[in-house]
Parts: sequence; C-alpha cells; structure tokens
Amino acid sequence: MKYNTELNEILDELEMLENRNMLKNENEADTKTFKATLIFLTNEEAEEFATAYSRKTLRGHTITQNTVEVYELSIDDKNWIDKYVKNINRIYKRMKR
Repeated sequence: MKYNTELNEILDELEMLENRNMLKNENEADTKTFKATLIFLTNEEAEEFATAYSRKTLRGHTITQNTVEVYELSIDDKNWIDKYVKNINRIYKRMKR
C-alpha cells in the first residue's frame, strides 16, 4: 500500500509538471514575435510605410534607402503589414492600366 501511495504521488507530481509545461508553451506561443524586411520601389514609399508602422505600433524600425526592417512583430502587426502591402499593390495595378 505504501508503494502504491508513493507511486500515485509521483504520478500526480508528473502530471502537475506537464500541466505547467503546457501552460508555459501556450504563453510562449502568444508572445512569439517576427521580423520583416520590406523593399519598396522608392525611398519615399519606404518613409511613408515606416511612419505609418511606427504610429500604429509605437515600435522601432530601420530604413536603408528603399528598404524597411521592422522588429518584434506580433500576429496583429503582421496582418496590418499584409493589408498595407496589398493596398500598395492594388494602387500599382491601377496605375499600370
């Protein structure tokens, strides 16, 4: 009986550790961030994007000529950038007509 009780206690402790680890992994997934490099046709477009991005996110970026690097992107930030780029591409398509 004594061994059975000790085994159950060990199993309970292992289950607790697994639950803590699962919770930790879920929290890590929520805070996962990304980095993106965007290349624009002109430096003006890069500046416009960088200004809009920094106003929206209050985070930093690096501009080199027509390239913008943004850091610590959340999923929401990534979605916002995707929409921004789609809008620019749509404008270019209209201009080509």
